[in-house]
Amino acid sequence: ALDVHEDDTGYTLTTDLPGVKPENIHVRQDGDYLLIEAEIPEHEVKHESERALIKERRSGHYSRRVRLPQNIDFDKTDASYENGVLTLTLPKTEKALPRTIEIRSKN
Repeated sequence: ALDVHEDDTGYTLTTDLPGVKPENIHVRQDGDYLLIEAEIPEHEVKHESERALIKERRSGHYSRRVRLPQNIDFDKTDASYENGVLTLTLPKTEKALPRTIEIRSKN
């Protein structure tokens, strides 16, 4: 699952990666795309005599490719990982920020 939110200053992208170590998460820009990759470990069996009856938790390679607007300042991007949630903060470029136009009086 992936969520992307926008405000006046940029975008916030969040995705759940439970059980993944931060060093196993890789984020990179590739042209207009943001690539997120991770290795989700398989959940270990505690005893040899144990067998799985239901296995619904995901494991293996995780990969997402998201096309983003061209108005992102990738030099100021921030990534954090806490409690199994990866959060990327993608600020907009100065050109893309809202501006106020001053109105001058001719009097």
